[in-house]
Amino acid sequence: MRPLARWIGLVCPVVLVLSSLVTTGTAQTDQEIVLWQSFEGSHAWRAVGTAWKDGDSSLVAETVEEHATDGQKALRCRFRMTGSDFATFMTEDLRQWSNWSPYRALLVDVFNGTAEEVRVALAVCTGDSWEWHETRVETLVPGLNRDVSFPVEGSEWKTAASNWEFKSPLKNADQVKRVALKFFGRVGLEGEFYLDNLRLIKPRPAALMPAAAGPAILNLADNLIDGAVAAYEKLELRAVLAGRVENPYDPAEFEVEGLFTDPEGKTYRVPGFFYQPFTRKVEGSRELYTPAGEADWRVRFTPTRPGDWTYRLRVRQGAVEIASAAVPFKVQPGKRPGFVRVAPGTGYFVFESGEPFVPIGSNVAWYDARGMLAYEHWFKRMAENGANYARIWLASWGFAPEWLDTGLGNYHNRQRQAWQLDYLFELAEKHGIYIMLCLTNHGQFSRSTDAEWDRNPYNVANGGFLQEPAEFLTDPRAKELFRRKLRYIVARWGYSPNLFSWEWFNEVNLATGLADDAILVPWMEEMNAYLETLDPYDHLVSNSFSSSIRGDEPHWTTAAVDYLQFHQYNQYNWSAIWYEYLQDIRRASAKPVLIGEFGLQSGVLDPQGIHFHEGLWAGLFVGAAGTGMLWWWDTYIEPNDLYRHFKGVSSFFREERLPEGKLKPARLTTTNEDLQALGLVSENRALVWVRSLRYNHRYFENQAFKVGPNKVTFPKVTGEVEVPGLSSGKYMVERWDTLTGKVVSRAEVRHQGGKFVLSLPGFDKDLAFKIIARL
Repeated sequence: MRPLARWIGLVCPVVLVLSSLVTTGTAQTDQEIVLWQSFEGSHAWRAVGTAWKDGDSSLVAETVEEHATDGQKALRCRFRMTGSDFATFMTEDLRQWSNWSPYRALLVDVFNGTAEEVRVALAVCTGDSWEWHETRVETLVPGLNRDVSFPVEGSEWKTAASNWEFKSPLKNADQVKRVALKFFGRVGLEGEFYLDNLRLIKPRPAALMPAAAGPAILNLADNLIDGAVAAYEKLELRAVLAGRVENPYDPAEFEVEGLFTDPEGKTYRVPGFFYQPFTRKVEGSRELYTPAGEADWRVRFTPTRPGDWTYRLRVRQGAVEIASAAVPFKVQPGKRPGFVRVAPGTGYFVFESGEPFVPIGSNVAWYDARGMLAYEHWFKRMAENGANYARIWLASWGFAPEWLDTGLGNYHNRQRQAWQLDYLFELAEKHGIYIMLCLTNHGQFSRSTDAEWDRNPYNVANGGFLQEPAEFLTDPRAKELFRRKLRYIVARWGYSPNLFSWEWFNEVNLATGLADDAILVPWMEEMNAYLETLDPYDHLVSNSFSSSIRGDEPHWTTAAVDYLQFHQYNQYNWSAIWYEYLQDIRRASAKPVLIGEFGLQSGVLDPQGIHFHEGLWAGLFVGAAGTGMLWWWDTYIEPNDLYRHFKGVSSFFREERLPEGKLKPARLTTTNEDLQALGLVSENRALVWVRSLRYNHRYFENQAFKVGPNKVTFPKVTGEVEVPGLSSGKYMVERWDTLTGKVVSRAEVRHQGGKFVLSLPGFDKDLAFKIIARL
């Protein structure tokens, strides 16, 4: 990513200051966050057992050096939920922090040391009567949970006076007497939490200047170097504006956009977004984020052709619309291949330059306790071995811009996560990784599978307005709020050529009621039409279902998706199953297909990555547009260091021109029933992959129990493979090592026509061949 090498200030002649331009006043500064407790010195936190009985030996609170996120110490809270489903840790020593009326939220970092999700609520006692107030729960995934947020403002507390419904304000907020964190889990659960970096946040100012004074621009800048940027590189505008706005994430309240005109006079309209900068500090295996000065407005644009361009900034508030004069800039020829497209009629992907794009990678959906340090490691190891693809979720515990801690339509409380996603795209560009960005995971709207509906801000129980998850696709207010979020997402990350595609839902059939084509397809088509007005780069769009082939139903033919996906788990022979699936799909659609997820259930013994290896090769040889994409990146690929399996398939396909459409998938005949062979064949070229059916995870697991996993060997097999369709003539036959990606032998042969017979050496795993006509 090109650095913001220079910002053009207000005094520079390239910037025209307008007499009336609109907005902010919601800028967050460092002084708005105050550190309340970091546990570096003495503390007065204590554990409270069931029914507030002190001295419960199952609850201990003590300072330790593990898992500190601010300074060197954290508070370790050990617990055993005996006889109840919660454990409470509290303090009554508030000192100068007893007045919470100036603050809008409490943030805390929590490391969940258990192996399962738990929930936590904030409880506060106030006033002379010590009235109990309690918030809604927040979910803590195993590992580090940063910036767990509890609102202080608003009327979302439950009290005895509100009949324990979440509709009361924090009464007597200037007289806080006790603060407690109440952890909920199953009865019998035991473990520990680590608390650190408790912060109180002041409300954002409503305005920097009265609305009557009119909007004004205070500063406008860009990242051009000598007035120029390379094609397919990011051009970023930064604007500091003044005026009154309550929610800068609501374009109906006010809207900022950039207008970019190319050498042929075509103008691209690109939405702007409100931006809070952060600084990231890495200390050992952890990272710390701090808001870095005042927020501003950004517009990100990627010019696609060299020549003389101009940009303007346009702002609308109510009936007032103002635009700057045009600022000229040059686009120079660049080295990047452009955005990913579908190669027409082929079922494959191609860059705008014509270079093939063959997705090779896995799911890498969210970070672990290391935060972005995890992605630095994962992406580096993937790229070192030839992977070029990753699937990322906007999950509530990860990069999602909106959840209970933000409310609907205002993303300010998740600007740190947004900054992290910015950084992820920088890492992707650095390592040549292309991202499928999943906008909505199924759990957000599910009552059963990975259910998050009880924590979804759309849920009426959480102050939203939907009674049922499926109403998300039909309710006009829900549609409008999703359009608002979609606009923000496209404005912030749509600029990137490393964004391979958008994905509407992950496994939408696991969401409660959303998979009905009668409401899903119209919703996708409506949102796709809106997306086209926001995304000038025409990124590809997809959707996914859980382990299902949808045949010729409307989902496969709608223009709202550019390519298809299926997910498949817990199968024995991916090669055979996927080949049949692709044949079924091809009878309904010519769109490219990706095997978006696959894998085995946890607990299967396969440390060598046998099924992972098969899925990578099988994906391309059955006719999909990329490899099979394994799901278990953090609990399987990483701990077993299986990145090496990307190298062979990446090297083998690097020089292949699959988008030209000449190679067709075929199931090949073998002379040995212990062999399985697939091919991609044309009249003068064939790619062949042969595997021993004894080389599979079940065989390994059975043998490992007998001789130990380090002593398992596989029986050798041999035989012949028949390759149909090759014209007569001379051919070069290359044999490739499927793990190292190197050619291990070459031989020139003369083919007389008919079936080409490939004689195999003795082998115990799999082999790959290229049969290339000598012209």
